[in-house]
Amino acid sequence: MDADLQQPFFEQSLAQLSRRRVLAMEVADFGAAASICRHTDLLFTCSALWASMAAQASGMVVKPLPFAYGKVGYSMVHHQSGSRDPALQWLKATLLSGFKQSISLG
Repeated sequence: MDADLQQPFFEQSLAQLSRRRVLAMEVADFGAAASICRHTDLLFTCSALWASMAAQASGMVVKPLPFAYGKVGYSMVHHQSGSRDPALQWLKATLLSGFKQSISLG
């Protein structure tokens, strides 16, 4: 496995600044995190788009990151044996189409 894929980009960015997060808990999705944070003094990290929607829906406060995060690239990694799998081909085409649409809208 690629060592860069083992540690999230956010953690890598903090490590370069000799900083780290203290994780109070881990939850399955952003909705659960927003629900918990609405009733505590905890923070959660998410994309700017999701933060904006959560703030509008629940009155939460959005705070910027304390460092420049830059742009993030995404990779789709799969075993070579799956290259001809119709389901994987469909997933790849669907994701690529969605990314192209979001780039043209953004």
